[in-house]
Amino acid sequence: MIIQVIDQGIGIPEERLAAIFEAFTQADDSTTRRYGGTGLGLAITKELTELLKGTLSVKSTVGEGSVFTVTLPLTEVQESEMQLMDADSSKVQFAQGSRVLVVEDIQKNREM
Repeated sequence: MIIQVIDQGIGIPEERLAAIFEAFTQADDSTTRRYGGTGLGLAITKELTELLKGTLSVKSTVGEGSVFTVTLPLTEVQESEMQLMDADSSKVQFAQGSRVLVVEDIQKNREM
């Protein structure tokens, strides 16, 4: 499976491409001031992608934008191979009655 996210934003200088996948890192300090964010999104995405034995890459041109590509080694499963999970399964029941607290300082993200 290949997933691509393409933007037509400010782009990222080539010398900063490797660094943007590190936690709390953005293309440069002015990006944080202008666009906000913690610099965690790509680090988390990279970590999850690698846990799934996939890859995350980026191509970017300053002033034109970026293309982020996630490649996951998934195989197609035939319907006959699928096992339906019973609604009473312990895998489902662990979440029943659970509460989740979402803390978000950006108004737009709270609306999602």
